[in-house]
Amino acid sequence: ACGLAWLDVNLEEQCLTIRRSIRYDGSRHKNIIGSTKRKKVRIVDFGDTLTEILRNVERNYLDGTEEIPDDYKEVSFMCLRQDGSLELPSMLGIVCRKITENLEGFEGFHFHQLRHTYTSNLLANGAAPKDMQELLGHSDVSTTMNVCLCPLHKKSQAGICKAA
Repeated sequence: ACGLAWLDVNLEEQCLTIRRSIRYDGSRHKNIIGSTKRKKVRIVDFGDTLTEILRNVERNYLDGTEEIPDDYKEVSFMCLRQDGSLELPSMLGIVCRKITENLEGFEGFHFHQLRHTYTSNLLANGAAPKDMQELLGHSDVSTTMNVCLCPLHKKSQAGICKAA
């Protein structure tokens, strides 16, 4: 999520392209912006609700700016702090820990579980496991079929969430 840039979003087609990630490199003691884990570029569709949210954010983001030249290549990240600096994955971890401390029913919650819930919901609504494997960038379909970790959901034998 932190690696998404505005150039990755197509509001007309209602999809976003996942082409980069941000990882902490412990040996260098810094965050690295690079390709996805398996260097796969993926396209994810989204619906009308997110489209409207992003249109409103985009309007606020572009307010008062000059016309941007067609050949301009700046990467404008979507997840920014109020001061304009890049929001890092470590902050998502801190926010999720605060959620687990303060909201009943969210014990053990972490940001990555949103990916698991997304997968479970799509599989429960008829998405083909092989398509989901490609979408998520998993190297093996068995990984895709065993992703539901949400404590509110119960897994079937195949790992598909029954509560989604």
